[in-house]
Amino acid sequence: MPKNHDFSRVKVTVDDCMFFRLWLTVSDSILHLDQMTATNEKFLLEEDQRRLSRERKAKMEEWRPSLFERNLITGDWVYKYAE
Repeated sequence: MPKNHDFSRVKVTVDDCMFFRLWLTVSDSILHLDQMTATNEKFLLEEDQRRLSRERKAKMEEWRPSLFERNLITGDWVYKYAE
């Protein structure tokens, strides 16, 4: 039997909303079986992410995810609101 999840504890930030909006075209294209558009949009998004990553690295800024944190023992990323 599946667990009931309490999503009221999940904090959605402006960055999270931006993420969903940016990937909406890719998701819609996949749902409509338009692989060409999905592939092109995914490529453009990933190129932009790479550019932003290079800029952060040049400024020596560390990226911190809003919904995940590092496990100090294993080094794995863990969902912050997991039970």
